Amino acid sequence: MTLETFTKVTQTVAGIIFSAIGIWFTWRTARQDREKKRLELEESTARMNLALNLTMQTRIYECREHLFLETFVDIHNPSHKNWSIPVVYISYRALIDTDQPSEFTGKEGFEDLPLCEGLRLTRNRAYLPDSIWTADPDERIRLARIDRLPAELFQERYPVLWVNVEAFGASYELLGKERTIQNGYGEYRRKWLEFSTSLERHDAAYVAIGRLDPEAEIDWEGFSPGDRCILKSPAEGGGPDKNRSIQFKALLNSMSQWTLDSTVNLSAKVSEPTPN
Repeated sequence: MTLETFTKVTQTVAGIIFSAIGIWFTWRTARQDREKKRLELEESTARMNLALNLTMQTRIYECREHLFLETFVDIHNPSHKNWSIPVVYISYRALIDTDQPSEFTGKEGFEDLPLCEGLRLTRNRAYLPDSIWTADPDERIRLARIDRLPAELFQERYPVLWVNVEAFGASYELLGKERTIQNGYGEYRRKWLEFSTSLERHDAAYVAIGRLDPEAEIDWEGFSPGDRCILKSPAEGGGPDKNRSIQFKALLNSMSQWTLDSTVNLSAKVSEPTPN
C-alpha cells in the first residue's frame, strides 16, 4: 500500500468515525430533549391532577338574643381528574376567653386554645348518610357549617374566634363508585361510609385523620413514622387506631390535605364575609 493510498484510507476512516460521533451526539441530544419534554409533561399533568382550590369565608349576624355563625368552604376542581371529598372538618376555638384570661404569644397552635361552650364539637360538613361528595373536573362545591349561639355569652366571653378547616381529598377510584366485577372501583366506599356514619351516629365529632409520630418507632406492617393514620375518638382514649389505619391504608395513602385558618370578631354583631 502506497503512502498516498494509506492517507486516503486513514482520512476516510477518520471521516466515518467523526460522522458516527456526530450522529451519536445528535441522537443523544435529541433523546435528552425528548426525555426533558416527557418529564415536563408528566410534571404538568401531575400538577393538574393533584389540584383542588379551596377557599373559606366566615360571617356572623345577630337576631334578637342569638348570633348566627356561618362558615363556608368552597371547593373548585380545576384538574382533569375526579376527586372524592370524604372529609371537611370545621372547628372553632377561642382566641380570647375573658373568664380564663391568658397571655397570647402568637406561638400557640389551634389545639392549644380553649374550647367554647356551644362550639366544642368539630363537624365534618362533607358527611353524607349514604354517599360521598365527588368533585368532577371544573366542578364547584360549597359546604357550610351554621351555628346558633347565645349572643351575650359569646360577645362577652368569646369575642374573637379562630376558625379552622381541615379538608381531605381522596382517590376517586377508591371511593367514587360502587365496586363491580368489571371496574374494580370503590373498594373502600362501603367501609368508609360505615365508619363515617358510626362517628356521626355517636356524635364523635373530632378530627379522625392524623399522622403517626414522626419521631416514634412504629411496628405496624406497611407503615412508617409520620404516615397518615386513623385516630381513635376521645371516648376511646385518642391516639392512633391501628386496626382502622391498616383497614384504610391504601385510602390514607391516596389522600391530600388542605388546612385553612381565619379569625372572626363576634363583637362586631354583623360582619362582612372574611375570605381566606
